[in-house]
Amino acid sequence: MRVFGSIALALALALLPAGCSLFGQKEPKSAENAATGQQPSFLRSPPMPTPSPTPAPKMKKPLLLQVFSCFGLLDKLFPKKKEPPKAQPAQLIGTVKMVNLDDKFVLIDALVYTPGSPGDSLVCISNQRETASLHISPLRKPPFLIADIVSGTPSTGDRVYKP
Repeated sequence: MRVFGSIALALALALLPAGCSLFGQKEPKSAENAATGQQPSFLRSPPMPTPSPTPAPKMKKPLLLQVFSCFGLLDKLFPKKKEPPKAQPAQLIGTVKMVNLDDKFVLIDALVYTPGSPGDSLVCISNQRETASLHISPLRKPPFLIADIVSGTPSTGDRVYKP
């Protein structure tokens, strides 16, 4: 988009002298008329009486104004791409204090007061690897949370993150 804008600006600046010179041009005079400053009498039209004052002629827009007014349309013709939303880093919730594989739940020592609503997913990570996937249970006893094990085998000391 910047390349197109710079090309358009260069083109407008290149055409500026040509456009401005068109407004002040007059028809060329022949050599004999140039000396006298008049047209031959057979080419002149007879003077016409004017019954009322003529309205002022409409002013033409200068070329420069027309060129720069087109730049306002460029944004509509070539819209800028919206940046995708940036991913938020995973939030550390706490650490696993107890694992009950028979009933498939873990007890989490939470570092945050409100880690999420019941049913939100959590991830257990140990040694930079995901060890288990959890869902928050509605049962809470601050500062502890209870989460149900969905998959994997968490162990005591694993860090729990909310993705």
